[in-house]
Amino acid sequence: MGSVSVTISKRTVFGNKRVIYGTLSPSTSYATGGESYVVSKFALRSLEGLFVFPVAGYVPEDDPTNKKVKIRGQEPTNATSGVIALSEVAATTNLSANKFPFLAIGY
Repeated sequence: MGSVSVTISKRTVFGNKRVIYGTLSPSTSYATGGESYVVSKFALRSLEGLFVFPVAGYVPEDDPTNKKVKIRGQEPTNATSGVIALSEVAATTNLSANKFPFLAIGY
């Protein structure tokens, strides 16, 4: 199972919440169902929201119930004039070179 590395670049407070900025780096072998994370890596005890932003055509999606970040991308064989659905990245894909900016909110 893959897990993300967390690099914190800034910490601040907004109201009664901590706000953490930084980047997530996926593992060298993406795990189907998402890359796991540990809340404490964000310098928080409780994570109320994790917003991860797209990079290089990859679109991350937080799964707070399972504490994972799913990464989706466009299938290269999809050809349509409408909206193209994004599929989860294939297992064992090396995404480690991508640094996904994030904003984490909690306590």
